[in-house]
Amino acid sequence: MSAPILPPIPNADIVRRVHLAESRYTASRLGVLAGLPNNPVGIEIRDLEDGGLAMQARFIPNMHFNRVAGLTDASKVGVLTAWYRDRGITGHFDVVPGFTPEAVIAELWAYNFSHVSFHATLFARPASAPPSAPGVTVELVDATTLEEFLDCHCRGWEIPNLEGFKANTRGWLTEPGWRLYLARYYDRPAGTAILFQDGNTAYCADSACDPELRGHGVHAALLARRLEDAGALGCDLVCAMAAYLSTSHRNMIRAGFSLLHTKSVWAERAEVRR
Repeated sequence: MSAPILPPIPNADIVRRVHLAESRYTASRLGVLAGLPNNPVGIEIRDLEDGGLAMQARFIPNMHFNRVAGLTDASKVGVLTAWYRDRGITGHFDVVPGFTPEAVIAELWAYNFSHVSFHATLFARPASAPPSAPGVTVELVDATTLEEFLDCHCRGWEIPNLEGFKANTRGWLTEPGWRLYLARYYDRPAGTAILFQDGNTAYCADSACDPELRGHGVHAALLARRLEDAGALGCDLVCAMAAYLSTSHRNMIRAGFSLLHTKSVWAERAEVRR
């Protein structure tokens, strides 16, 4: 029996690489929306230098799209707080162990921000994919299967406005660094996933399974395929995020991922404003 492939030892460089890959993926996803005629969902992105990004999607009330990632300069907390307030948006700040300076945390508290949620950040080395569960196959998406991918993605995420979502996301197929995957269960579209490449770091993003076809190994097969493809692309580090102790988190551990840290997300407390 071959020895298991162990994850790299955590260090500050890995934390930084993972942060950059995830935030650049989110910025790329928002960039697709910003490129639609007249920027209909109000996308704005600010480069904070040193890898930090401030992002907002004015008409999508999702904290992942309306947040500051990688802030290291405490003096910018007030400016960014005003930026979100002026647009009527609830802004969020990522607080990452081993990365976010204490001065930033202190300034967030001074501006009436506090912790609202945790998010698990995981990492692994690329690895060869084991055989998938019976009936499960995974394929790369191209122009001929994009509609199947988007339909299945909407079912997996239970998105109500199917046609509106598809119109806003067809650009995913041609985004630099993106690879889209469609899993089938006995030829029936069953799950979707994305792999984003940021240099030598690969980010496993936005996997979803059709609720009717969960429990058949679809999510595990999508993870395994992306771990293998990351190695073929020349990456030496693979990362992913999930709600802590969720099914996705547990599947990632089974696939060979290890917990890097739990990211803390901070939001402004509404009762008092500085």
